[in-house]
Amino acid sequence: TGPNLTRGNANTLTRTYETTQRWNSQIALTWSMPLSDGGAKRSRVVQNQASVDSALAQQDALQRSLRENLWQQWTAWRSADAEVRAAQAALDAAQANEGAQRGRYEAGAGTLSDWISAQSDLSSRARQAASAEQSRLRAAVGTVHALGRLNLETQP
Repeated sequence: TGPNLTRGNANTLTRTYETTQRWNSQIALTWSMPLSDGGAKRSRVVQNQASVDSALAQQDALQRSLRENLWQQWTAWRSADAEVRAAQAALDAAQANEGAQRGRYEAGAGTLSDWISAQSDLSSRARQAASAEQSRLRAAVGTVHALGRLNLETQP
């Protein structure tokens, strides 16, 4: 006949053969579950929440900085635009004055010195208008960059 398998109370399996040989084997099963992890899980949760809070604070600071930069660039652009309008008005007045002084000189009613002085003033006003326009364009580019529509680092 075949082997006989029984299970004892102490996790002992006994197999008996009807021969002269007899052997025993034992199987042990151990399962452990800690009752406490020493606060490790809570510590990880607190650390992760602190990381999230820190990242949110950095995000808020960056957004605030971007808004401030955009406001500064927009204000600079509007200010430069007003300067361009003022410089253009001064240039128009200087052109009119130069034309009048030239006409007076050619008519014999004005001096060469007055005409040259008007030309000098016209040249100075033209430089101021060009400088104001350059400032306005730089401020416009700064505003577009602050809006995120221009990446100055990759432009030639």
